[in-house]
Amino acid sequence: MGKHKLLKNQTEITYKKSAGIPFRWECKIKDEDIVKYVENYVLKDENVGALCGAPIYINYVFEGLKEGKTTITFQYYNFADNYIDYEEKYDAVVDSNLKLIINKK
Repeated sequence: MGKHKLLKNQTEITYKKSAGIPFRWECKIKDEDIVKYVENYVLKDENVGALCGAPIYINYVFEGLKEGKTTITFQYYNFADNYIDYEEKYDAVVDSNLKLIINKK
């Protein structure tokens, strides 16, 4: 657990989920030629002693591939009932040096 070393053209978004609850975050990128999803990892897990509902913080890593703009959408997905509870959108901008900047809409 903990922070990973990022490349200069990568950045992260942190989301919280609850242990034992049938929801998970899923991300979709509108233009995967501009930005790609790299990985996710647990930043912090407060699920000590198997407390159902304890927060788990997950970092999602993205990488800028070429100059441009796109949208990243996170959906809070209930996999038990197969529905999306809510979603959040981000503007993702990659500059000419491949630096990726992500801002919540």
